[in-house]
Amino acid sequence: MTRAAPSADAVAAETVLELRDLVTEIRSVRGLVRPVDGVSLRVRAGEVVGLVGESGSGKSMTAFSVMRLFPTKAARLVSGEVRLRGRDLTPLRQEEMRTVRGREVGMIFQDPASYLNPVLTVGRQLEQQLQAHAMGRGAEARIAELLQDVGLSPEFARRYPHELSGGQAQRVGIASALACRPALVIADEPTTALDVTIQAQVLRLMARLQREQGVAMLLITHDLGVVAEVCDHVYVMYAGHIVEEGPVERLFAAPQHPYTQGLLSGVLDLIEPKPIEVAIRGSVPDLAHPPEGCRFHPRCPHVMDVCRTRVPPLFDLGDARAACWLHDPEVAP
Repeated sequence: MTRAAPSADAVAAETVLELRDLVTEIRSVRGLVRPVDGVSLRVRAGEVVGLVGESGSGKSMTAFSVMRLFPTKAARLVSGEVRLRGRDLTPLRQEEMRTVRGREVGMIFQDPASYLNPVLTVGRQLEQQLQAHAMGRGAEARIAELLQDVGLSPEFARRYPHELSGGQAQRVGIASALACRPALVIADEPTTALDVTIQAQVLRLMARLQREQGVAMLLITHDLGVVAEVCDHVYVMYAGHIVEEGPVERLFAAPQHPYTQGLLSGVLDLIEPKPIEVAIRGSVPDLAHPPEGCRFHPRCPHVMDVCRTRVPPLFDLGDARAACWLHDPEVAP
């Protein structure tokens, strides 16, 4: 699917989310693990930004770092900034963050059942969310509107979570994320837990609502087909680092990092049939003991001596950037 290039107005639009050198660590019996290690990215108003990479690359932990909703008490922000419309959220206490979650930033979770209270109806849960952010007036009409927006009848407000299919539960999750009209929605692998046919329906729904409401979206996924269909800009993450970023059309047409090239090789095989090879050999490294230098070098087909000792910066490549020594004219062969 070919997407129109963002207009000049879109490029100059307000920055809704900006991460600056964000570092998150987890204390474990194996030592300190940094799944988010110096991550910087930006999401502008009305833009869909993809964050892609293999499992274990740090994508979901990046989302949890923005929301300060870590899956373990052993995780914490160490340094860097999370700026929401110019305001740094990192100094906020947990009670202050509760006013941000839902009202300014909505989140769509991977497992539709993980965010629904099994003893409350759908309507009551949405009502509580609106009331928590002082938006309870006219809640019944707003809930009916939200349900209709996601393709469910108002009657679903009286249903309990166990009465919903997976696709219906995820639609409720989308309604919840949009309930308070946030500036930003973070979608963490929102279709992974759904059947393939339902995935397509939910994806089209998310894309339509994002366009209609003009909300900024950070979409976390390992599915490059999803990225190609809905994203404007893409960041590629590997072992806690951003290794490439650029407009989605450029990234698919001319990936600049060997890791991105490996991720895309399987997709390109479907488009232009040829003998299928292993896209990327090996696996994501143990972040308790990451390799020195470029973290991808043990798996890279173009590895050089410098890769084993020095971490590459993100080299500017016009409208894209890539963290690879192949783009340094003083180093590259």
